[in-house]
Amino acid sequence: MKKRILALLMAGVFVLSTLLTGCGSDDKDKGDKGTANAGDGPWYSVQYHDFTLEKDEYVNDTALYEDAMYFMTQKYIEETGENISKLKKMSLADFAITEVDFSAIEEDYYVMDMFVDATGIYFATQYTKWDEGYTKLLESACKILKCDFDGKLVSTIDITEDMSDKGEEGYPGYISSIVCDKDGNIVIADGQSFIMAYDAAGNQIAEIESSGWGNDLVVSEAGEVYYSYMDEQSWEQIFAPVDLKNGKIGAKMGDLSTMNASNFYIDENKVLWLTDETTLKTCNFETDEETEVLNWIDYDINGSDIRLMKKTSDGSIVAYTESYGEEQWEYEIIVMKESDEPLDDKTILTYATFGTDSEITEAIIRFNKNSEEYRIKLVDYYDEEDYEAGMNAYNEAILNGEVADLINVDWSQYTSLARKGMYADLNELMDNDADINRADYFENVLDAYEVDGKLYAMPMGFGITTLVGKTSVLGEESGVTMDELVETVNSLPDDMALMDMMTKRQWIFLNLQGTIGNFVNWETGECSFDSEEFVSILEMANSFPEEYDYENQNMSTPEKIQAGKVLLYGDSWYEITGYQVTKAIFNDEITAIGYPGVGGNGALIQNMGSLFAISAQSEHPEGAWEFVKYMISEDYQKNYVRWYNPIHKAAFDKHMESAMEEEYYTDENGEKVESPKMTYGWDNFEVSVYAATEEEVAKYREILEGATVLGSYEEDIMTMINEEAEPFFKGQKTAKDVANIIQGRVKIYVNENR
Repeated sequence: MKKRILALLMAGVFVLSTLLTGCGSDDKDKGDKGTANAGDGPWYSVQYHDFTLEKDEYVNDTALYEDAMYFMTQKYIEETGENISKLKKMSLADFAITEVDFSAIEEDYYVMDMFVDATGIYFATQYTKWDEGYTKLLESACKILKCDFDGKLVSTIDITEDMSDKGEEGYPGYISSIVCDKDGNIVIADGQSFIMAYDAAGNQIAEIESSGWGNDLVVSEAGEVYYSYMDEQSWEQIFAPVDLKNGKIGAKMGDLSTMNASNFYIDENKVLWLTDETTLKTCNFETDEETEVLNWIDYDINGSDIRLMKKTSDGSIVAYTESYGEEQWEYEIIVMKESDEPLDDKTILTYATFGTDSEITEAIIRFNKNSEEYRIKLVDYYDEEDYEAGMNAYNEAILNGEVADLINVDWSQYTSLARKGMYADLNELMDNDADINRADYFENVLDAYEVDGKLYAMPMGFGITTLVGKTSVLGEESGVTMDELVETVNSLPDDMALMDMMTKRQWIFLNLQGTIGNFVNWETGECSFDSEEFVSILEMANSFPEEYDYENQNMSTPEKIQAGKVLLYGDSWYEITGYQVTKAIFNDEITAIGYPGVGGNGALIQNMGSLFAISAQSEHPEGAWEFVKYMISEDYQKNYVRWYNPIHKAAFDKHMESAMEEEYYTDENGEKVESPKMTYGWDNFEVSVYAATEEEVAKYREILEGATVLGSYEEDIMTMINEEAEPFFKGQKTAKDVANIIQGRVKIYVNENR
């Protein structure tokens, strides 16, 4: 699906980027909604209008002009192999949708991009015909069409010959962007390295080659054409005017490298408008000023979903968004009108994070829309220009109690900050909430997150990591001690390795993720790195190479496993398909034995998705809990946790039901063939997995429920261990000697920091 933000020739139209770091609702019409209490304004009242398309129909291209949005839709009919395209117009006055005559577009031609200005609608179209195996191009054609606003053809420019040498060998050149300047010249770009321009009569007037990868064309309010591309030498994001008269790209207007701008709009004052997931900003290249216009989240809008935006003469903002809902794409038109004062009297909760993603942004927006009492304001400490400074500011804010309410926890810092009293105990909030039943959740996971009997953070989902081998060799019992593993190693045939692609330090890391608590007691300050158990970990680590020799391998790991040359495989499972792939790698029944000394079945629980904590200093813990409660609700977990195991059991069951559903496609002979859920490739090894069986679901769930330990990482302690283990690996000291040294260093560290 094309998801390009189009350039628009209009007063006050903004084309927005996907990321800036430098200079759907259920109701059809919600009416006016108050603004967030943020800053000194200006503020906006907001009207939302969502609309749906037919099943399997999606928006392919969009353009805004005056009081309407024009959009192309695409629908594939699997039974017939037919691809149906439609051109539609939505009135921004009443949101009525009408279909525009599309007969001007020739059959079998695909619309690559479109553009709208005062004179009509421009389409960049392409036709390709391949052989049956799609290995050889048989025919190719490219045309630029201009239609009036009723869809009637005005002119055609055939550019097939001009495009014939623009693609890579065996592939046609293609058009990624089309615009029209103030003189009526049509300008196209391929999204890679060239720009071509034609006058209204169809004569080519310019062909320009750029020194990098192109992103987009845009026309300013004054009708000037600009181009964004990535310089292939410096990797700098260049923003520059297109000089059609002299056939060249002009001097860059500013440094966009820190903005990661791929789409943009420039007004008559040479001010650049850009957006990221959270913020609309302007950048004035002449003054080097950067100004925040508004925060999208304050208005329940995910900036990453915005595909088009227009600012009207009265100061209103019209935005169009796309997002994937429960089963299909969701589309929304948003009208924002300036307001004299903020109307939203909700209590503001702050949510602090170091870096964000669309999942959490969308979750905050959904919560804000549904909550009558609270509104969450996202505070992101991530600094692309200075990563370390941003991280330090984030940590200082937490430690100093400046973060008022919710915290997106870094799992590697979770236990250490929990012990410092930074977070509230969620067990108390769960126990006092009549709407929450702990039995509805994977209690083994909640228990694993407890520190000293208190639950300081709530995961959205989880996975596990474990060692796996053939049941026929290992038996059916999970859990293994270090002594048992040593015995297994000593009994291996000469041509069989314990594991493939494993190094000394990787082995130490994997083992200490789950067993660091066996050697450190933060409550008493006692340590036991001088124990035989830890010495065994060091000695086992020394059986692996310092570095793995990737260059001199003639077999992939799965091939070695199936050839009987490798006993165990370390794997992580976030969904049941991961478990199925591992079974396929062994081509046999498998046993997840876990890691030595971990406890339970030996598997380590891994955090997936965001990890929420409530600050112990929050003035609104009840409001913060409402957000956490929303994120772990059955409804949210069922509908929006997609790529990993949900923590809510009913949502997990829904995942399993979906995993067991068979999927089919129709082959070239009209036969119904089962489709794989996923295909896994490793070098020359490939395997596909299909709908899960009831037996696989039962076994997978059993493994998940048997994990009792959260994988944790004590960075400072691991650094000490790796430093002191080096003389042992080099044969300069015994394992016992370095274990004693590690014991001394870590004990001092623990007692200074507990």
